[in-house]
Amino acid sequence: RGQEMRCEPIYLSRIMDKKNIEFHYFSKPVEIIGNKKVTGIKILKDGGENAAEKLVDVDGVFVEIGTTPSIEIIKNLNLDLSEDYIKTDKEMKTSLDGCFAAGDVTDNKFKQIITAAAEGAIAVKSAHEWLMENG
Repeated sequence: RGQEMRCEPIYLSRIMDKKNIEFHYFSKPVEIIGNKKVTGIKILKDGGENAAEKLVDVDGVFVEIGTTPSIEIIKNLNLDLSEDYIKTDKEMKTSLDGCFAAGDVTDNKFKQIITAAAEGAIAVKSAHEWLMENG
């Protein structure tokens, strides 16, 4: 959507070397075209007043939602945040007593499934202990 790719540098160097990849900067997808098979994708080229839709022929679409978690669901809890991430301690406790968080929504710098699974296990154990003490 912007003026450059936002991905890991190793991936960027790999895709820049490919001859069969087109880049459409300042664009966003608006419609996947096809009946029983994907045949194209309609994009909106953002040009301010000169915005225009363009049809790009493709054989498939891979949807990537990004790495910034959606925390809208917890905004009213007034948890301590670090940018768009929930601050937790080593037991996955948040600033709200009895509330625990794990995975990509936390301020852990490693956004990997194995880390999220480990944080989930820690959060469950911590929540169980909290319930035993406070329940």
